[in-house]
Amino acid sequence: IYTLSREERDLDIYEFVTELELKYEVRLITDNNVLFVSFSVKGENQNAVVNKGKAYRVFSTVIEIIKEKFESDKSLDTIGYDPVASFPGDERRERIYEIGIKKNFNVIHVETKRSGKFVNKLIKIR
Repeated sequence: IYTLSREERDLDIYEFVTELELKYEVRLITDNNVLFVSFSVKGENQNAVVNKGKAYRVFSTVIEIIKEKFESDKSLDTIGYDPVASFPGDERRERIYEIGIKKNFNVIHVETKRSGKFVNKLIKIR
């Protein structure tokens, strides 16, 4: 279960707590037709890697939040995100995110930009 904790013009912040009592914050930034998504354990660096073994469950909650936003804002057609890597070439989270998005949305095009351990993804879904 998640809650909308803050809503501004182009920013929505949602929060949820895992069964391990980790409080996550999901940030949705709307820029024209793109919804940029980031999430982290509240109080942690946004790019911190938290290996608590619940990545699939956490990401499924994030996907539910994204779906809700796309249902309420029909102008959106692209999901943007920067999957965190533990080291250059680490694509585990990137694959989890992309698989989750492809299972839940009709993906039209995927654009990937890489720079060292940093990755930027844009996934067009409408």
